[in-house]
Amino acid sequence: MTQELKPNDHAQQSEFVEWFVEHQHVDADFSNKIIFSDEAHFFLDSFVNRQSSRIRGSENPHVVVEKKVHSQCVTVWLGF
Repeated sequence: MTQELKPNDHAQQSEFVEWFVEHQHVDADFSNKIIFSDEAHFFLDSFVNRQSSRIRGSENPHVVVEKKVHSQCVTVWLGF
């Protein structure tokens, strides 16, 4: 899956940064109150599938990820 950056994306990113910095000025501990999390699936046949994996680039890399159906796996979740 690829997602094209739109002309308005930069403005939305800048707006978010301004919002975040404003909250950080009001509450110096603001960023420490955010929970960042991720998960990964470790398949017992040595395949790792991160649900949030992204490949970024200016062109579609046409990446194909093969996965066996119904493989045994261990899911690891991390939050900090």
